[in-house]
Amino acid sequence: MTETKTETFLEEHQEILKKFQKWISTQSHLPQDIPKIVLIRYLQVYDFDIEKAKNLLEINVRFRTKNQYIFSNRDVNSEGIQRAINTVHVTSFPKLTKEKYHITGFRLINVDSRNFVTNDVVKYIIMYQDMMHMKVPINNGDVCIFDAKGLTIWHLMKMASSVNAIRLFMRYIQEAAALKLMQNHFVNCSTVLSKLISFLKPFMKKELTDVFHFHTSGFESLHEFVPKEFLPVEYDGTEETLDDYSKKTVSNLHDLRDYLIKDENFFIANE
Repeated sequence: MTETKTETFLEEHQEILKKFQKWISTQSHLPQDIPKIVLIRYLQVYDFDIEKAKNLLEINVRFRTKNQYIFSNRDVNSEGIQRAINTVHVTSFPKLTKEKYHITGFRLINVDSRNFVTNDVVKYIIMYQDMMHMKVPINNGDVCIFDAKGLTIWHLMKMASSVNAIRLFMRYIQEAAALKLMQNHFVNCSTVLSKLISFLKPFMKKELTDVFHFHTSGFESLHEFVPKEFLPVEYDGTEETLDDYSKKTVSNLHDLRDYLIKDENFFIANE
């Protein structure tokens, strides 16, 4: 969806947006300058049920405020976030699918587990999600592709040693995030990935695991869900490379540095 189409979409939903904004103005503890496009994300999660969107926003802001060690100090230029960027690709794919889903890819780019700091990676992924709300065209839902290539038992040990951050992240994406996950694909599957899923299982609800799809041999089965014209060359697609996607994604994070770094955009006031 182009910028013009996004503006048209916002105009078409102006009435419900005004109701949402008016309610926020009566809730002094909530951030008061939430961009319209971000409010649309909350509304879309529950198919424009405004009462459910209000509740989700309230949960989101309280969750962030309570867990500031993950949701604060979010400078893209900081040592921790730069380390995460150079360790993990979290990439926005440029094309929406035929169903108007947006695709996000996850993969290791530095497989040395010594560079994998769980708290920094979790913080980086959530920063990415906040950026995505601002930069990605309005869509009908999200598709994730998790590439397990390079994942080792040492990465799992690093995650296990920061289990509180993992538990918090899993709770956030399932209970508090403005996320409408339609499909979650796993490629380059391995026995280590199986161990990771087992490790995460206590933190996952059925609604999440129901959208899991494991592609154990090549990418043909992935193409049944996401055709080649929407995928990078690494997944036998016809688009650009994941490196190209990553450069654009990181550039978008830098563009929104001032927005992401301000706690008042995301936290309960005076707490």
